[in-house]
Formats: sequence, C-alpha cells, structure tokens
Amino acid sequence: SYQLSVCREGERFLDAETWKERTPVCQGSWWPAWQQWLQQHSTGSQAAPPMGAPDKGYVPLCDAPGTYIYQQ
Repeated sequence: SYQLSVCREGERFLDAETWKERTPVCQGSWWPAWQQWLQQHSTGSQAAPPMGAPDKGYVPLCDAPGTYIYQQ
C-alpha cells in the first residue's frame, strides 16, 4: 500500500502528520502511479547517449543495468 496526493499551486503546506492523516491509502504497488506521473510530465522518449569514451580509452564494460544485479 502507499499514499499519494497532489499539491496544487497556491495550496498551503501540510506537515507530515496532517498529510498522513488526510491522504487516503491506496492498495497495490505505487509503480503504476509513478509511471503515469512520468508519462504526464515527460517530453517523450529519447535515445540514450553513447556510453564510455572509446577515443579516450574508456570502453563500456557491459550493457545496462550492469552485472551487479546478479550478485547475491
């Protein structure tokens, strides 16, 4: 579960306790809400910049996200 609210321009600041009391709890993952927010505020997809600097001797080690995610 998670809590989500929007503060519109001109609205008064809420301290953390008041915000927690007034903001409804949403069930499930917050990822879909985050994805929706990103889509609404994004300028769109762009190609990733080239990685490394081969001309300076810095070649990319591997593709993202890297190998650390496989470590246990």
